[in-house]
Amino acid sequence: MKRRRFLTAIGAGSVGTGALVGTGSYDTIRSQRRVKLEVDGEEIDRREISFVAFCIAIEDLEEGDTHEDFSITTDEFENGDLVGIEWDSGEIPVQTVVLKTGPEFFNFDVSGSTSGTNIVGNRGDGEEGNDQSPQTPCGFDDGFCSVKFNWDGESFEWDPGQDDCFED
Repeated sequence: MKRRRFLTAIGAGSVGTGALVGTGSYDTIRSQRRVKLEVDGEEIDRREISFVAFCIAIEDLEEGDTHEDFSITTDEFENGDLVGIEWDSGEIPVQTVVLKTGPEFFNFDVSGSTSGTNIVGNRGDGEEGNDQSPQTPCGFDDGFCSVKFNWDGESFEWDPGQDDCFED
């Protein structure tokens, strides 16, 4: 892949009125694209999913469980922007599914399910739990560990650095 140089500026509309921050290189620039869907005549404003995390009660983990037990199938909507997933965790009971979109967390209580479908809500409807962050998506409950998969634009990839359920 060809490496490109870019220039970053902060300003009110143009480089001329902004403050020059610096230069750098990139392979890929990803953006959180806005998606507008129309359901039954009502427009719904969403953003693309950047990651999914599964919150598991530590006491529910069994020897031999692994991140490889999880499968995630995408539901792609308008313009190929990902806003929903179907998932399966084998026999590992999941307590909460976390979908991260832009600045918002969408937390779905799935009460020990091993499969399901989740779709992000409207902009502004997401809620960040106490002590929840991209680095600790299940930090809202001390009894949970998390296994996290990042969306790379084509598939979900396991994030071993953010997985506190399974060893690498």
